[in-house]
Order: sequence, then C-alpha cells, then structure tokens
Amino acid sequence: MAMEYLQKALAIETAIGDRKGDGTCYGNLGTVFRLLGQYDKAKEYLQKALVIATEIGDRNGEGSCHDNLGTVFHSLGQYDEAKEYFQEAFLITTEIDNREGEGSCYANLGSVFESLGQYDKAKEYLKKALVIATEIDHRKGDAGDYGNLGIICRIFGDYKALEVYLEKALSISRDIGDRRLEFEVLREYAILYLFQNKIKDSLACLHLCIESMRS
Repeated sequence: MAMEYLQKALAIETAIGDRKGDGTCYGNLGTVFRLLGQYDKAKEYLQKALVIATEIGDRNGEGSCHDNLGTVFHSLGQYDEAKEYFQEAFLITTEIDNREGEGSCYANLGSVFESLGQYDKAKEYLKKALVIATEIDHRKGDAGDYGNLGIICRIFGDYKALEVYLEKALSISRDIGDRRLEFEVLREYAILYLFQNKIKDSLACLHLCIESMRS
C-alpha cells in the first residue's frame, strides 16, 4: 500500500515539474525497497534521488541519500562502498550542522568498522555517536549506541562492560516503547549468558525476546 501511494505521488510530482518532490518520492521509494530487502531497486531509486538533490542544491537531501545508500551497501556486505557513502554523508551533515544526522553517521561508520573487524575504530565512532545522541536527547540513538557498544565489548570479552551497556540500552528501549530494540537487547543478553554458561538465564531471555515481539 505504501509503495502504491508513493508511486502515485511520484507521478504527480513529475507531472507538475516539482523536482524536490520528485527527489523526495524517489528517496522514500528507495527506503521502502531497502526495508523490503530489494537492494538493487533501493540503489536505483536512491541514486535517482541523489542526482536530483545534487542538481537542485538540497544538501539535507544529499546527506540523507548518501546515508541510505551507505546502509544499502552495508546490507550487501560491500563495506568499502558503504564507508564512502557514510563518510560523504558525515561531511554534509557536519557542513549543514545536522547534529542528529552527524550522530547517525558516526553510528553507521562504527557498524561498518565492526563489520570490517576494526573494533577499536568501531568503538571510537560509536562513542562519538553516543555523545551526540545524549547531547541532543535522542533517546533511540542512545539506546542503539549503547547496544552496539555492548556488542564490541562482547567481542573483546569484556562482559562486565557489556552488562553495563546492555542494562542502559534495555532501560531506554523500554522507556520509549521500542519493542524491536528491546528484542535486540534481550537477544544480546541471551548470548552473554550463553557465553557465561548461564543456560537458564539465557533461555529466560530468549523467552522474554518472544514476549517482547508479541506484545
């Protein structure tokens, strides 16, 4: 249904010659295709949106397109390409003083460095993302950054720090009612307890994961 409405909106924007509207529709369609896992389509539409944003001088739109394209390439496992798009997005968001966008770029770059096995770099960028999220009171960003930092701590075997980060991420995700994020944090708890050979606690967390998705 969303796809149908966006395609109709695109047809209207094109008919009336609204280039910014065209770009917005292409970008939204690209995001929908990304969420559906149709990455080739997502790239096609996001690149069209980027061309228009660049053409009309929409710097905020350019930053958003680069960020979304970075996410697509990251999902495809093309980490170098993802890093390039995220870095370009970061330059733009910094230039236009978009603090939320800047924090998102730090977080995304942290995730890319994690995928590349560059864990010290990942930790550095995720901490920068957390500073900004806290500064601008972006609670969802806070929770996501705490959770991602927790994953890095697990990789390093620092389970004490991991528990601290997970506790903060879980508290915030519940405060803001983000069930998906709560599920992801509980899943990390289950993995932590499994590594610590706390089988009952791990199973209890997996049960809570299921409950969080049902409610």
